[in-house]
Amino acid sequence: MNKLKAALILFMSLPTLLFGAYYRSNSLAQELEIISKSAAVGYPYYLVVENNNSKLFKDNTLIYEKEIDETKEGRVEREIDYQKERTILTYWEDNLPKKIEEFSKEKTKTIKFTYLDDQLIEKKEFLDDTLDIIITYYRGTDGLLNGMRIIGLNRLQTNYLFSEINSVFTFGESKQEVFSRLDFYEGNLIVQQIWLAEKPLLESSVIRDQQNNLVVEEREDLYLKKKIYNPKGLLISLTTSYGQESVSTKIYEYDSEDLLIKTVELIEEATTKKIERYFEDQVLVNQIEWIDDKPISSTRFLSDGTSIVTLFENGKAYVDVTYASDGKRVLSLEYRMGK
Repeated sequence: MNKLKAALILFMSLPTLLFGAYYRSNSLAQELEIISKSAAVGYPYYLVVENNNSKLFKDNTLIYEKEIDETKEGRVEREIDYQKERTILTYWEDNLPKKIEEFSKEKTKTIKFTYLDDQLIEKKEFLDDTLDIIITYYRGTDGLLNGMRIIGLNRLQTNYLFSEINSVFTFGESKQEVFSRLDFYEGNLIVQQIWLAEKPLLESSVIRDQQNNLVVEEREDLYLKKKIYNPKGLLISLTTSYGQESVSTKIYEYDSEDLLIKTVELIEEATTKKIERYFEDQVLVNQIEWIDDKPISSTRFLSDGTSIVTLFENGKAYVDVTYASDGKRVLSLEYRMGK
């Protein structure tokens, strides 16, 4: 009994290497020792592994199953918990989990992961296909985690900070107007500091608009960033303001498969500058710049890395300049007829 209790705390790891193998197992589907098929019914838990499929039995009743399917896009893992009546799908690309879907009677939960250089930078959690929580991870130049921020509609914004300077490890946590800090020194010395009603450097608020979009406002001094995410978790608008003046607004458009196809950026200065960017297969292919509703330049990005820049005067195109893949060397210069 003590051995079984100890085994229950182990993390789940299903075997996939042997074909048709039977194992004495714990309730977490971890193999304890290989056994014969006839001896399997003599144990409360036993595991059957065949190719990429693993089945966990309790008292000869199937209670858990895991199957791995390799596709061109990546690996898909399907887990079924028959006791909890729950199915979990995990989608992998380049050995990194990109999405986890959990289906049960009560709800559908989805988690999407975003990476930069194979390091996690953002996690979005959805409940019944509606964005609920955004977790942002901050890393230093060495790639180590320096902090994280958790925001959601039904929870307080929480920030965590991590650092290590001169062998002193620091952990910080902030919620609303309370910031606490722990410094860990050598010799098990821990120093705690707490600030109350201290004006934060960064303030955030989260609401839902009438279209059920998640609206996140971030204020730093006089600067205000307003981000709007649709119910699918896609960023559809980003507005940056300084005081009462709007600095820039960027609108994002997606296709039916949630792939970015267009952005429109408005920059309010002495004049109004507009930049339209068009994407195909998430690759920038065209960019058009406007000043007060008149085009001033258009850039086509070709598959070989070269680009063609068309310049305008009074709204009319007058020259095409072709640049090399380095974006600096001019390969050709062609003036439009009639100019």
